[in-house]
Amino acid sequence: MPKIFLFFLMVTIACLSCRKDFDYSPSNGNLRFSKDTVFLDTIFSGIGSATYLLKVYNDSKEDIEIPSISLESGLESNYRLNVEGVAGKMFSDIPINSKDSLFIFIETNHSITNDSTNQMLYTDILNFDVGSNQQKVPLVTLIKNAIFLYSQENSNVTTEPIPLYTDHQGNEVSIKPFDLSAEHLTLNNEKPYVIYGYAKVPDGDKLIIEPGARLYFHKNSGIYISKESSIEINGSASVDTLTLENEIIFQGDRLIDDYSEIAGQWGGLIIDQGEVESRIEHLTLKNAVNGLTIKGQTSSLHLKNSQIYNSSSINLHAISADIRSDNVVFGNAGINSVKISAGGRYSFQHCTIANYWSQGFRVGSALEIDNSASLIAEVENSDLIQAEFINSIVTGNGNNELYLSDNQSNSISFFFQNSLIRYSGNNEAGGLYDFENQELYNNVFLNEDEGFNNSLQNDFRLQSSSFVIDKGASETLNDLPLDVLGNERTNPPDLGAFEFVTVPD
Repeated sequence: MPKIFLFFLMVTIACLSCRKDFDYSPSNGNLRFSKDTVFLDTIFSGIGSATYLLKVYNDSKEDIEIPSISLESGLESNYRLNVEGVAGKMFSDIPINSKDSLFIFIETNHSITNDSTNQMLYTDILNFDVGSNQQKVPLVTLIKNAIFLYSQENSNVTTEPIPLYTDHQGNEVSIKPFDLSAEHLTLNNEKPYVIYGYAKVPDGDKLIIEPGARLYFHKNSGIYISKESSIEINGSASVDTLTLENEIIFQGDRLIDDYSEIAGQWGGLIIDQGEVESRIEHLTLKNAVNGLTIKGQTSSLHLKNSQIYNSSSINLHAISADIRSDNVVFGNAGINSVKISAGGRYSFQHCTIANYWSQGFRVGSALEIDNSASLIAEVENSDLIQAEFINSIVTGNGNNELYLSDNQSNSISFFFQNSLIRYSGNNEAGGLYDFENQELYNNVFLNEDEGFNNSLQNDFRLQSSSFVIDKGASETLNDLPLDVLGNERTNPPDLGAFEFVTVPD
């Protein structure tokens, strides 16, 4: 008896699983879609897009069948489909049960063949059914033409890895870069640049980046300024605050909105120890692992009117270096906004050092001055000759956003004037955190409300309620009469890189 029952049960299941086409009613043109138009965001010419989802709903009380799903350009289309797990460009007799849906995944890879075309819209139409019941969903992708820089066969590739630093987990980090050719030692705004691997500026050469240039970096990629070479980033103030037409931007090469605030997408900019001065002005560098690393006291850098933020590790890591930083924002980062190691000489005027990291647990302070270990190959601990912070902000969402460490062997000299500091620890009398010692701290403000516009989104512009308005020392106005956005400073000026500006109604 049980065997007979089992036999009939298996036959019933087999019959139910082999429903014929006549069990489905034909689609009547009343499908509903999760999107009226599928925008696949922006991609670079020849580089595949992310995968996008379109859901198709059957809101009726009947099981239906879609006679055809196809791309209007047919097999010639550069869009690719996957319908319910099956890849293709044309599909027939696709069933959808009552009150159910099906999933269509869409991606594309299209190349611009005309070198003079900087960008274009690539479109197609996804057709459901034919005739009077046909429904259409447009597909739209913006394609940008770009110049790709990467290690090519027969190029001069450094054979030995170059050690950079030891990360916070004790692992040595090294790179194996490729040399930039002479024609790519000047980068302009005619087309964006997409970089695969670490692009190296050869010894004795200078990399010049002109206003409006856009550099996009693939995973584990960046720029390496070798010893005795230099970089000159010549951005300028922009009129349009949205397009930032004259700003120079470094970021990852994933252009979809989902990646706009994802940290750690690419390596970073590295300036090795040498004797040539580098200059960086009006640069926005975001979403790297270590945004800017500079090592060696003979390496001199003037960093001005720039923003570095959303690094998964450190925004600025200075190792026994010589840096002047004016009107610079060092925003959110996974460890430190600014880390100074192994001595050097530093000047920070009207800088915003603010870390409100929200993408995970953060172990470091916004500003760390650590004279105890360099963690950098070929760089030994040396004296911290000077680290001055004038009219600046050091803050974040932690209790102590200033960390100071003295190795008791090398001298350590630092000074804060007219600056806001977030620190709630013990003030050691006679120690590094003695805020009453005017040789170390002059007119500093502890734990006051910075009044940022949106700190979680790295928007550190000031609101009208901000404590830091008019708290600056006036002597900086001669050198820095304008803020990072080109707004005129008042007398006395506000603290940080931004001057509060009243927005007209």
